[in-house]
Amino acid sequence: MDWMEFIKVQVVGKKISQYCKNFLQEFIHSENVRGLTKIKRYENFAIDGGHAIILFWSTKNIPIPCSEMAKSLIHGLKQFGLVDHNVWVSPIE
Repeated sequence: MDWMEFIKVQVVGKKISQYCKNFLQEFIHSENVRGLTKIKRYENFAIDGGHAIILFWSTKNIPIPCSEMAKSLIHGLKQFGLVDHNVWVSPIE
């Protein structure tokens, strides 16, 4: 099953935003997890301090409420600001 985890963090201040950006960059290059097919990082175009990371998965089951990788990432991102996490599933055709 194909699914993704969308994790957003909103930070205040350019210095904290840069720390968050660096944290996400290191995270992207440090992880190699079974079932993880891709990681994409985005920055909010209109609002300074908005960062997002999307974890793309292909696994038989979806862990509830989130993957261990997402738990670790969410825990690390909370030091920078408000964190939001959602799981999205590809429709069955």
